[in-house]
Amino acid sequence: MDWRRTCRMLVPAPARAQVWRMYDYACQNWLATIVGVHTSQKLIALTFDDGPHPAFTPRLLELLAQYRARATFFMVGQHVEQWPNLARQVVQAGHEAGNHTFTHSRLVGRTPWAVAGELLRCKRAIRRATGVSPRLMRPPEGKQDVIAFLTARLLGYRVVHWSASAFDWRGDPAEVVTRRVLSGVGRGAIVLMHDGVTPSPGRQTVVSPDRTPTLKALPGVLGRIREKGYRFVTVSELLHTAPLIRESWFVM
Repeated sequence: MDWRRTCRMLVPAPARAQVWRMYDYACQNWLATIVGVHTSQKLIALTFDDGPHPAFTPRLLELLAQYRARATFFMVGQHVEQWPNLARQVVQAGHEAGNHTFTHSRLVGRTPWAVAGELLRCKRAIRRATGVSPRLMRPPEGKQDVIAFLTARLLGYRVVHWSASAFDWRGDPAEVVTRRVLSGVGRGAIVLMHDGVTPSPGRQTVVSPDRTPTLKALPGVLGRIREKGYRFVTVSELLHTAPLIRESWFVM
């Protein structure tokens, strides 16, 4: 939706600037998704979506331990139910668990009750497997509308997207994934990667079923970023260090 065009159509000219300022303030403070933080510290939060997965998550945990990196895993509830030991290993290794819905179904256009059902089922699965309740949420594919966002907020979640993406679901070679991540990161960045495979119903793009390129890319990503003096923290740790960067991130 083009809000500026709507404003021009519905609001008298003398009041448009004020209305737009009010809308912009609301987006930045109430209807805005977290994408990073403003900080002078060399901190980065790696995030991994769609897991856990027995073929990829254990190897990922080994790599993170090798580089003393902490991360946040946005887990799919049905995967947690299928492999609860993997979810438990993630948390026991010092990483953070986030809510990525139960079925990884698209949230756009769904009722508040349907969205709440997805989030609550995922929360229960994670809590049963790990003993902790997630406080962060990321919508499948990063796609949400205002109803999905507000439902998550009413359930107590902080909605988190990202400032840099590996686009590793495309199946690109490891060196491409490495370059893409390194070119997009900076202080206070939140990086999107994947350790699981969960195709979304109705998705038009092809999703690679293999996360091996991600695993091959990680040593280069972790090593080069650490050489620059950065420290890898969980998203919650990052959010406590500095003012948040928010964006209005909705699908209409």
